[in-house]
Amino acid sequence: MVDSSRLAVVSGGATGIGRAIAHRLAEQGDTAVIIGRRENLLQQTTTTINQTLGYARVVPVNADLTDPIQVRHAADQITAMGTVDVLVNNAGAIITPLADTGLDALAASWRQDLDINLITAVLLTNALMDSLTRPGGRLIMISSAAAQRGGSGAHSAGSYAAAKAALHGWALGLQRLPRGRLPDRPDHRPQRRRRTRQMSRPQS
Repeated sequence: MVDSSRLAVVSGGATGIGRAIAHRLAEQGDTAVIIGRRENLLQQTTTTINQTLGYARVVPVNADLTDPIQVRHAADQITAMGTVDVLVNNAGAIITPLADTGLDALAASWRQDLDINLITAVLLTNALMDSLTRPGGRLIMISSAAAQRGGSGAHSAGSYAAAKAALHGWALGLQRLPRGRLPDRPDHRPQRRRRTRQMSRPQS
């Protein structure tokens, strides 16, 4: 193990890509905070990774990142551990099939997918922005090929693809902010501009 002594945060870290990222970060000596809505899965992942590695580097934080109150509470828990060196916005899924063919159902489906795939990243990033290491911190977005070419399924071609495309635009906007400006936080003191990196999730 190479002890890098960094504090890394991975949203959606209990399963899939997020779990793999958290495992790798912990393996190289980072403290990996995994955030998720399902507490049982968070605990299982934490126990499995820590037991596999033989040392405790994964820390679970239970939160629904679509809820601003829960995001603030999660951020308080994380920042109590120190400054954040790596933030991986991985939370996201295609989980909202249409209830029926009406416009109300369509609107509800789109809003939920935007919440899960876009708003989670916006809220968590803003909540932790002041605590990101400067210089040298890393802000990473996990996206999808569907953002550029649309999804392959009836649902992923709609709200999921649109949410991921919006994530790209927002991430690029962060990268281009003038020095001293923070996203959507005009009342905050000036901070150095963050570098934003994007990674692609396989097309759904």
